[in-house]
Amino acid sequence: MDSQVVHPLQDVTLDGSTASLTTEAAAELESFTKGGSFSKDIQDEIAREFLPDRIADTLNIEGIRVNSRVTKSVLEGLAVSESDRYNEREILNVNAANDLIEAAAADSSRPLTPSLIREVHGAVMAELNAEVGTYRKTEVVITGSKLVPPEALLVSGYVQQVCDQYNEASDIDPFVVAGWLHASLARIHPFTDGNGRTSRMLQDYSLIRSGYLPIGIPLSKRREYYDALTLSDEGDFSSLVTVMANAELTTLSRASTIVQRHTHRTSRIAQLAANSNAKTRQTEYNKFAMWQRRRDQVLKTFQDAFDEFNEKSESVQFETHSYNDLAFEMWQEVRNQGGASGTWIMAVTVLQDKKFRFRVLLYAKRHINRFTTDIGEDSVMHKAVGIFLAGIDDRAESYKLREKYADPYIRLREILPTTEGTYVYTEESALDLPNGVTVHGDLPTWARSGDRFTQDIAIDFIVDSLSKLGI
Repeated sequence: MDSQVVHPLQDVTLDGSTASLTTEAAAELESFTKGGSFSKDIQDEIAREFLPDRIADTLNIEGIRVNSRVTKSVLEGLAVSESDRYNEREILNVNAANDLIEAAAADSSRPLTPSLIREVHGAVMAELNAEVGTYRKTEVVITGSKLVPPEALLVSGYVQQVCDQYNEASDIDPFVVAGWLHASLARIHPFTDGNGRTSRMLQDYSLIRSGYLPIGIPLSKRREYYDALTLSDEGDFSSLVTVMANAELTTLSRASTIVQRHTHRTSRIAQLAANSNAKTRQTEYNKFAMWQRRRDQVLKTFQDAFDEFNEKSESVQFETHSYNDLAFEMWQEVRNQGGASGTWIMAVTVLQDKKFRFRVLLYAKRHINRFTTDIGEDSVMHKAVGIFLAGIDDRAESYKLREKYADPYIRLREILPTTEGTYVYTEESALDLPNGVTVHGDLPTWARSGDRFTQDIAIDFIVDSLSKLGI
């Protein structure tokens, strides 16, 4: 039996940025649960909010076309159109499997067993497959993958190996455990069909056991998900865990909104609601929508410049990774509180001869006027949400989001989308200062270089990156 079919759980490590992301998710979970257990009304609303999307996503990933509207109708027992009835059984099955994993996860005395894994598969594939809940007896091929699953005769032993390692795990990041369980079962491919849905369900089973909310895999991350599974086959679980942790942060943020909606139904909130002005909220949302459009233009400008450079460069490459979109509620939290969890926007990894050299993260945080050389604070910048930079020079490092970015080579410091324009703040490189001249870290040194983000800013970033590489 090839031991590498199941990578040892205790040997799984994460790169620095992924480890930072899971730490952020753990902090967000602690904040989410600090008020204790929630009422049944809140639990039911959270389930109604997320379950239809999770069911639709896991089915769409497999090419089974459903949407949240149809899923909600089926779950509520409403009539669906003739064209949607074909997928009704698929939806009901995933819902039944979800009930099963939630009940199993709630029983702390019940370990993960091959029997439970087969039960989950049986629920997922009920009335859809003649071999529900039983291991495959033939060899299989995974469409679109170079991976060759183990021989059918070895499946039972490998599944038992997964259960044993899972049950013996201690002091391991819950996202590592859940991602490893997901990827290991997908790699073994124990069943003739339904392996993906079963693996994603058991991933959520593991997260629920650790106190997290179930997340599935967002359909929007389908390509990243399959790429991440391929990397996990080679023993690299960071990409899969990144997809999961980002999804968890988004889910916790949305769930927090639901909890707050219930918790703050007091006389004070009622009074505030009565006095609130609908036009004010619309104005606020209009600012957010403008911020989104300007942010998207910034990201496109960067991406276009990187793509054009990558086509012509033989040794240096710029790789980008986009994170989940910033929701209106989170944008408001950043404006009001200064920052929030889950505000990563895009990471830019610079490779030279295919080797990692450094990475720069773009993330959202409230504009800090004292960092800049601006005199006073323009009203348009009051509580404005900026796109800040953070960086690491080693994969094992973590981003220092609470510290002022001070890379001596990269001049760009902040991109500030506002209703009047997109301001750009840069800082002259310390390398360009005359000998003997230094700048105290607390002094304002970020100068506004314009009120419009142009391709020149992206090109300047590339120039500074090449300078950092010594080119």
